[in-house]
Amino acid sequence: APPWGNSITVPSPAGGLANPYAGYPGGNPFPTPLPPSKSQIFPLEGVYINFPIDTHPTYVQQWGISYEFQLTKDWLVSANYIGNKSTHLWAQFDADHSIYIPGTCNGSPCSTTANVNSRRILAQLNPATGAYFGQIATLDDGANATYNGLILKAQHRFSQNFTFLGSYTYSHCLQDSQLVVNDLSNGPFYQNPLNRNADYGSCEYDLRQNFVASLVAVSPRFQTRLMNAVLGNWQLSPIISAHGGFPFNPTVGVDNSRTGEGADRPNIVGNPYVQNLNTRVWLNTAAFVANPVGTFGNAGWNSLRGPHFFDMDVSLSRWFTVRESKRLQLRFEFFNVTNYVNFSNPSSGLNVSTFGTILGAGNPRILQFAAKFVF
Repeated sequence: APPWGNSITVPSPAGGLANPYAGYPGGNPFPTPLPPSKSQIFPLEGVYINFPIDTHPTYVQQWGISYEFQLTKDWLVSANYIGNKSTHLWAQFDADHSIYIPGTCNGSPCSTTANVNSRRILAQLNPATGAYFGQIATLDDGANATYNGLILKAQHRFSQNFTFLGSYTYSHCLQDSQLVVNDLSNGPFYQNPLNRNADYGSCEYDLRQNFVASLVAVSPRFQTRLMNAVLGNWQLSPIISAHGGFPFNPTVGVDNSRTGEGADRPNIVGNPYVQNLNTRVWLNTAAFVANPVGTFGNAGWNSLRGPHFFDMDVSLSRWFTVRESKRLQLRFEFFNVTNYVNFSNPSSGLNVSTFGTILGAGNPRILQFAAKFVF
């Protein structure tokens, strides 16, 4: 932070990106000396990071209940409920955001994207000294999150040449806002800096339904020496994973709210989904309209869901005894063996031509062969 290092907000540079400090008082302020000199000047519209001195640590309360039942000697099934609440999660807001001023001033709109800094709270309170402050990213320890999940499991212990573990989870994770993970200066801001609750929605990694199953099967020993040498003692290990889509957040891409945050979400006026994977069109663009100037959109935080996910990985391996102290292992591994196309979340910015279109996918089928000699 100034004066040791400067970050400056210039929303609409007069010279564009080619000359971003054209018209900036005093010209380009960079580079700044390190350490700062006694006469170091604090820049206009400087960006600051604010950690309140009474910040609370995060804590989690967790509870659950389980029921297990042994069906047979080898099969065990269970049902588990897990719940928790996270309190004092760290988010952030801009304590010096811009204020929307309706109407016209001197024949032009009072609030534009070009006069963001002059409409900031401190600049409105005192234009002379407030001009030295731009964005003030302030830590907010008031965010909360809740998780509730039902987990069903079935397990077969290793007998009859195989073991199996399968689980299905139905859950929901909700939080007040997108959280600061590791960088307060570049983290997300609330759409409405004065209303954390307006960003209440699904957690970034919320999965409503999730299924995972794994199997380890070993081929038996055969009576004939040749059959046992070719087919015996092979280990087959498939893993199957399937889950619903991850949530994602629709954005407008322009500062229609005139807050200077760039976190505006659109208004949803119809069914948002097309979900046509053949054409990769996931969203109905006609169902989204930009929020009117000076307002916030009605689309919720992380209110949309992307495509589902399916994957099957298979491993086939066997140990061969060369001598008493020397062994050779052969492994054949198949990732995404069915070559299923797992699409990424679509483009979510209303201001781009690809809005609502899926532009990426996960890895295709990958085959891998490995040999390991132990001596």
